[in-house]
Amino acid sequence: MDEVRIWSRALCQSELQNNMIGELTAAGQTGLALLYHFNQGITGGNNIGITSATDGSGNNNNGTLTNFSLSGSSSNWATGTVTGNSPVFAPASLAGTAGGAVVCQSANVQAPGINYLDGTCNLIANINPSGVSPVTGVVNTCVTIDASVQSYNGHPYVQRHYDITPATKCHCCNRYHNIVLCAGRVQWI
Repeated sequence: MDEVRIWSRALCQSELQNNMIGELTAAGQTGLALLYHFNQGITGGNNIGITSATDGSGNNNNGTLTNFSLSGSSSNWATGTVTGNSPVFAPASLAGTAGGAVVCQSANVQAPGINYLDGTCNLIANINPSGVSPVTGVVNTCVTIDASVQSYNGHPYVQRHYDITPATKCHCCNRYHNIVLCAGRVQWI
């Protein structure tokens, strides 16, 4: 085992994939409760005096090592296979801000599709290739958010406006996307 992380929240798939490529640093992480790098000892050396795993999250949840000989080639610290650090996760976000500039993002469409997430990994939109000859390639997605809640006949309606288009348009070629937009109640009032 090279590293242990415990979070106070659920992580989305793209965040897990981002974090698995290297050693994690605590700076910039949201909800990181515990982080053991297991880097305290010398591989195969005399580590009898090192009896704790240091919490790298900054929360001071140090662990106590028990039933380890901490000397020799077994039951001791070992060299990990992870090299480098994972970048701090930045979700592919189309969240935008009310009255703010248009937020756009481009991504390649591949099965099982593209998920666009807000800053806390909540799903905003899913674009999924479908049909006999599904669209492939880049899709451009933009969102704008009105500065204030608009209303029609006294009823408020959604402030978000999405523009989702393939970068290469294919008219009359029977290629399709399924587009699912997800919005919480707060986005509708």
